[in-house]
Amino acid sequence: MRRAQRPKPPRRRKRLKKAPDDTLCADKPLTASPSPISPTARRNPGKDRVRTCVGTGEQGAPDGFIRFVVDSRDGANLVTPDFNGKLPGRGAWVKASRAALEKAIAKGGFARSFKSGVRAPADLVEAVEAGLARQALSALGLARRAGAAATGFDQAAALLKAGDAAALVSACDGAADGKRKLKARALAGLRHCKPDADGAPDGDSDERPAPHVAFVDLFDVEALSQALGRDGVVHVALRRAPASFRFLKEARRLAGFCKDGPGVSAIGAAPES
Repeated sequence: MRRAQRPKPPRRRKRLKKAPDDTLCADKPLTASPSPISPTARRNPGKDRVRTCVGTGEQGAPDGFIRFVVDSRDGANLVTPDFNGKLPGRGAWVKASRAALEKAIAKGGFARSFKSGVRAPADLVEAVEAGLARQALSALGLARRAGAAATGFDQAAALLKAGDAAALVSACDGAADGKRKLKARALAGLRHCKPDADGAPDGDSDERPAPHVAFVDLFDVEALSQALGRDGVVHVALRRAPASFRFLKEARRLAGFCKDGPGVSAIGAAPES
């Protein structure tokens, strides 16, 4: 008679014990891999991000750049702007200026970045300029709906004189005398204005309140009126609020494509040496 075999006892797994520094260990403590995110980035996401222009090689914060992706539908492989930086796929970044974009197209910067044969449409520069204008006007409309816009000469003058304005937006075809008077109100308000961080997003050096008021004259009366839902809008003052700073970011990007002047300047800023 064959003897019944005794079942083998289950194999005991080696228990892991906690190390004093809260890392798991067996015979030797397991070393944690270093985090790829810097402490500064964890405290303030996006602060130390840097983008490189594929046209000029300049580096800077993403707010001053435009992202481009490749539209491969139908095998066209066309370079397409991604104004909000959210489209999927590999991206190439270009400084927000007409000269930088023209250089990227002429010197094959997109082909080098995407590492493939891509084609830039013939009207890419004009399409980007028009798209940035739509972005800025949409942001201006959002600022009005957020209650951050004072529309009309009297309302704008009161906000500017109170020292609570982040920007003055005037129609490029508006009267020069009205712009001069409102700039004087802005200077008067700045004399007793103490900059603080109440209205600006944390950690964004381009959007923190500064002892000056941004002056924007990129749009005509018709464009401002359509964006704000009112007829005959010539002057708008924006109070210090996140919606106003979002508009200023878009306006500065659009100003890089402006042919007839700076587009965005500063009232009360010290002149550059």
